[in-house]
Parts: sequence; structure tokens; C-alpha cells
Amino acid sequence: PQSPAIPSIFSFSSAPAASVDASQGSAAKPAAARQSPALSTPVVASGSAAVPPTSPTGATPVSPSATVPAKPGEKEGPPDQDDGLLGDLIGTEYGRLAMPRLSVLLQKFGIQPEVGFALTRHLLRERPVWKAEDVREALGDLSALVPVCSASWGGGDGVCTARLYYVFWTLDLYDISVPVERYKDTMLKLKQQITEAESRSKYSTEPHGGRKEQSPASLKEELASIEGELADQQANFALVQERLQEFTSTERPPLRNHDRFIAAFLQECVLPRCLLSTLDATYCAEFIRTMHRLQWQTFNLLVTFNQIFTTVACWLTFVTECEALRIGRFLRVLMEMLLRWRLSESTYVAECLNHPGFRDKPATKTAGIPFHTYKPVHFKLHEKLTRGFGKCLASTELHEKRNCLLVLEQLKEVFPQHRRNADVLAKAIEPLKAVEGLKALAERYATILMQKKYGELDAEDEKTEREKLRKESSSPMPSTSAAG
Repeated sequence: PQSPAIPSIFSFSSAPAASVDASQGSAAKPAAARQSPALSTPVVASGSAAVPPTSPTGATPVSPSATVPAKPGEKEGPPDQDDGLLGDLIGTEYGRLAMPRLSVLLQKFGIQPEVGFALTRHLLRERPVWKAEDVREALGDLSALVPVCSASWGGGDGVCTARLYYVFWTLDLYDISVPVERYKDTMLKLKQQITEAESRSKYSTEPHGGRKEQSPASLKEELASIEGELADQQANFALVQERLQEFTSTERPPLRNHDRFIAAFLQECVLPRCLLSTLDATYCAEFIRTMHRLQWQTFNLLVTFNQIFTTVACWLTFVTECEALRIGRFLRVLMEMLLRWRLSESTYVAECLNHPGFRDKPATKTAGIPFHTYKPVHFKLHEKLTRGFGKCLASTELHEKRNCLLVLEQLKEVFPQHRRNADVLAKAIEPLKAVEGLKALAERYATILMQKKYGELDAEDEKTEREKLRKESSSPMPSTSAAG
């Protein structure tokens, strides 16, 4: 069969990228594309004329990055923020391409859904989208292309699952997390540099140390750019949170199988996106945190953590080393969240006690589990993760053992928190010190375990576990006749 003609996705436009239009509400990034109410496809602003795209596939022009163009020698983007899947293409040539709708990318060009969303989510005028009419207008009909988007999927839980799927994939880390502290640190350093530059220009006519230094004016311009960038992201964050509040408060059909719903979320959303980039791995963890913070009745956080810690060892059997590092990043953010609640009762009461994610039945407005019950839950989750890693380290596959060691090294600050779990891992790692290709990793992580210090949390959990075992051993065994 004859291959289709190359669409305008690969054709560059001579029109320059348009300036920021703050009224559009394209939450994450300034839009080069503006939707005309009279047209079914957007138009690209070029000076005073509107140029419609030439693609017959319903193409939509791609928005550039929200970052201010970098000066020579400088990096674009917010401070210390990863570039993600598209990398340096965002904001350059990519910003002048015309992009077909997501449904066209999936159906005609065979692009995977996760890659298609990465290419098209920045075109959306409002994010996230989940309503049926908004999805059809912005993305096209995906029900026949993505099975989880079908209303009949999962024995009747498809409507709720599809809504969560759309919300998850149409958002970005830029939308749900603002690195305020990093912005403040960057602005503080710039202010110090401005003070030093002004002092040098006042008392010296030669550049300090013979080096070429930035002028106070250029530093002030850079500071103003960072401050404006922070304000833009905070405004976008507020808009996205408002839409997410609407999503979590809308009526939804009751779930028939909550475990299947969470499993679908992990399989269709978390795992595919977690493997794309470090930025996307962080987004997956922050999205879970956001759903908990918004108190979505359908989302049970403890069930989610249980399924993640049960299955994460299986994830390491089919991923590359780079993908394993991203899984480690995802786990690290989640475990930092759990540890923060475990170390402070006041924090747990404020953020978890009355939340749906910490109830036995999220849909019922009952009291959540108290702090003294959460302590053993946290301990059991760590034990479950230890058993999973132990199985990986005992595997016959070399790459699985290597992936496990890479993930464990990523988690060294938050796991293990108990000496007994560290002993189990140390015993499993000992044979790997003689394996070619694993020796350096195994010895390095064994050193980490030897140098790790265990505080009050370990002692408290060990005491609780001993008391539990003592009570179980002292309780009378039921008689045979009574059992019958």
C-alpha cells in the first residue's frame, strides 16, 4: 500500500512564534496558537494576519515553551527544572510546527498514546480536560483507539477510569507543582550578584580578576525575567487547581471494583509516563499527592501505595537502566511523602486523618485511620518493598539485579528506615559482590547500608512489633472442638 503523504507536522512555517496572550488560559505555556470560534481548527498569529494551517488532518499549531528565550551561554527554563521528553525542541523549531490532533496521530501514524499526549498537551486552551464534549473537541474520539477510554471497560468502571486517564495525561508537572523555594534561591543569588556587580562598577574600572562579568543591568533584567516566570507559573497553578477542584467535585458513578480501578491507573497512566523522563516520573508522584490533597472521594491512597509497593519489583524486569533510575525517582518522592507523615503526628492529623485516601471506604464519610494505626501500616509497606527488592536481587537475570541496585541507590535517603530490612538487603547483596558487572554497584550499596544510621523510628517500630508478637504468642490457641 502507498504510504500517506507527509503532513504539516513535519513542515516548518515561515511565521514567527506569537507573543504571550494572557487571556487565553492555556494554562501551562504561552500559546502560539489561538482558537478561532468560527473555525474547527486553530489559526497561527503572524503579525496582523491569521494564517490557517494547511494540513488536511485537522492540524493544530504547537505552542512554544513558557520559558523566556535564553541569552547566549544560559539555559532556558525555570531554575533546576528538567527538560522532559521533548527537550530543546520546545520553544524552537517545534514551536513553529503544525500538529495534527491526538486521534489522528494515534490512528494514522501509529504513535503511542503517551508520546502523542506529550506532543499535543501544550496545545490545549484549558487543562486538564475530562468532559466528553471537551475531549472530542480537543483530542478527537479516543474510545476506539485507547481501550481504557471506553465506557464499557472494566465491567462498568470505564467512565470514571477514562476521566482520570484524560486528566492525568493532559497535565504536566508545570501545572501541579511550583518550585517556589528554587525560584527564591535563584532570585537571592541574582540579588547578591547585582550587589557585587554594582560595588565593582563603583570602585573599580577593571573587571574583577580580569574576568568578564555581567553588568548590573543585565542581571536585573534576568532577575525580572525570573520573577515574571514565577508569577506566571503561580497564576497557571491557580487556574489548574480550580479546574481540578471541579473535576474532583463532579458526580461520578460508584466504582464496582476499586482495586481494578487503581490497577488500571497504574498500568495505563503511572507506569508508561514514569518511564518517559525524570520530569515525568516526578509528575506521576506529584499527581498522586495532588489527588490526595484535593480529597477526591474515589482515590484511596493506601490502596494505591499498597499496589505500587507490591508490583514495583516486577516493573524492574522489563526496563532499561535509565528507566529504572526514573522508577527510583518516582519511588523516592512517594516514600518522602510517607516518611514525612510518619515522623510528625501533627502533620499526619492535618493532612491525612480525615482524608478519603486514609479511610477503609473512601466514599463513606467515616473517620480515617488514627496515627497509631498508620505507624504499623508504614512499617508493613517498607517490609513489602524489602521483600520485592529481595526477589529482584535473587533473580537469575543480570539486568534485573542491576536495575534493582540502581533503584536502591536512588532511595538511600529514605529507604530502608529499619535495621531488619537493611540486614535482609545486605544478605541478598553479599553474593553479588563476586558477579562481574555488579561488583561495583553491590559494594557501593553495601557500604551505604553499613554507614546508615537508624533513629527513633526504627526503635519504636521494633518495640511495637515485639509487643505484637508477644501478645500473639501468649494468646490461647482455640481448641479443636471449639474450632469445629
